[in-house]
Amino acid sequence: PDGRAYYASPRLSGMSLERFLARHGRIDVPRALALLQPVASALDALHDAGIVHGCLHTESIFLHYQGGHVTPYLLDTGLSELIAESGVRTVAGVPLGRPFYISPEQVKELDPTPRSDVYSLGAITMEVVAGEPPFATGSALVIRMAHVDGGQRAPSSVCSELPEALDAPILAMLERNPEARPARASEGLSSL
Repeated sequence: PDGRAYYASPRLSGMSLERFLARHGRIDVPRALALLQPVASALDALHDAGIVHGCLHTESIFLHYQGGHVTPYLLDTGLSELIAESGVRTVAGVPLGRPFYISPEQVKELDPTPRSDVYSLGAITMEVVAGEPPFATGSALVIRMAHVDGGQRAPSSVCSELPEALDAPILAMLERNPEARPARASEGLSSL
């Protein structure tokens, strides 16, 4: 009524992807793709609108249960605009973003781009299907620097049940060079 923009969200019941994984472990590939494809589509819509999420992680994906169906919701999208407007890239010298999912460019305190979100989605995809993110051991600083230094493990080396054919598409999303990653989130997932 007063001209300010606002966002209304439906009441959601369920749990975050992070909580689901902690309770149930990894998800088989067909179910994982069914859950992550709508997230990729939501990221593409944000990117088409000129918005970068910039802080994508398993807790910003909410699994809403209704009538026996699970619908994933992408959360925290409003934070990305606030962060972009503020110019803040660190808190007490630590780059914004969860260590397991942060893109190399964000570790270097560069502005996130849509391909930064593709990287984060790749890290989430690996955790969902393999049971572990690309870098899973060490302090937050060690994990952040590992994203910059590279050397991601192939998903099939983390989970022997995964076919090696999944390695290349997931590792493409996790390329250190943003230009070598798929341009769109849905493109990264569709190659699986």
